[in-house]
Amino acid sequence: MPKIPRLGPNTPPPKLGPATPAPVRQHKINKDLSELKTELITILNAKSPLAPTETTNLVRAFDFMARFHAGETLPNGEKTITHILDIAKILQEWGAQPNTIAASLLAHAPGPELGSGEYGPTLLALVRVRHLLERFLFSELAADIQLATQAPGQLVKKALLLTDTFPEIWLLIAAEMFHSLSFLQVDKDTVIKLNAACAFHLLPVGLRYLGREIVAARVEDIAFLRLDPTEYERVEKMITDANKRPRLEALEHLRKLTDMIDLRLTANGLDYRVEVSIKEVAQTYKKLATTSLIKDISRFRYIIDGPPDLCKTVFELIEQTLQEQGYHLTFHDFKNYIPGIHFNFGHNLGPKPNGYQSIHAFFVGKDAVSLEVQVRTQKMDEHARRGPSAHGRYKTQDLLEGKLPSWKVDR
Repeated sequence: MPKIPRLGPNTPPPKLGPATPAPVRQHKINKDLSELKTELITILNAKSPLAPTETTNLVRAFDFMARFHAGETLPNGEKTITHILDIAKILQEWGAQPNTIAASLLAHAPGPELGSGEYGPTLLALVRVRHLLERFLFSELAADIQLATQAPGQLVKKALLLTDTFPEIWLLIAAEMFHSLSFLQVDKDTVIKLNAACAFHLLPVGLRYLGREIVAARVEDIAFLRLDPTEYERVEKMITDANKRPRLEALEHLRKLTDMIDLRLTANGLDYRVEVSIKEVAQTYKKLATTSLIKDISRFRYIIDGPPDLCKTVFELIEQTLQEQGYHLTFHDFKNYIPGIHFNFGHNLGPKPNGYQSIHAFFVGKDAVSLEVQVRTQKMDEHARRGPSAHGRYKTQDLLEGKLPSWKVDR
């Protein structure tokens, strides 16, 4: 596992973010900041119309942030306002709720400076829960980092209970860590080492449980790179060797294949969307703890707008296209979890106990590159992402109950 710092039981919990600022300042908001505020609200409003209270919270939080942190810089020389706005932008890209983004603008100001009436109870509660989660995670890490990272299940379970009312606060902590780990070197700062340890071992468990798989993978990956760059490069090379090409070229190859499939599906009047992915480095590293053979490094998934029986039609069209490109189906790895349709090969298993439904198939190309293909309906996909079979929930439940080590939380 990646190297992590050893701290004694008496080490005080570190504090993240800017140092405690001076008393409230009354600087005016300059024109550039005003334009950034308008841009932020416009983008959020375009994604989903903001409620009046959400707009008010964003405006007030932005104005307070701009006045309070005017002229401040962090120890690394970065302007505090730039740092805070970068985190807000990450949250916006991750699809965070407006109030979570507003809370990120206030997160680095001392609680007493925020007052109680200007922002409303929900926004202030979000800020308080953010500080609560941060203090809890890092006090546990500082007290016994080896125990916290090797057996994270009970710790994360307690943290999820603490944040039960505002689960999106995990996104805010994740955005802050992702930003800090993207620009700072671990070996220069103990706080950043703790950030990396938390982002690799603890945050992914909570984020996956909450259905934030993509965010979990991104945070986990940058943390792995910071904790053990040598091992990161080794696993990345393994992925490159398995795909017979670098990551970006492998993604481009998958897109070319799906473009050919798309022509065939469109010609048959089918409505769908497709997702293409190459397994992340940290996910691959953790999976290697349980198996020496990873076949799902390259994957695409077709989500069909229609009844379940269309999944068989779509899969047959995909198979035809891939065969034309030199891929052959490995029948013993084929699994059909969809009831009501039947294939004359592989395993027709029906839904999993948690209700999960999909077609899973593996193809091997002329260059011996393995490719996983999944096909499911929109309804099945919603259930897989948010229902009892959601990736994070069904893979982290045993971990939260202390049954699995942290590196076994992967599909």
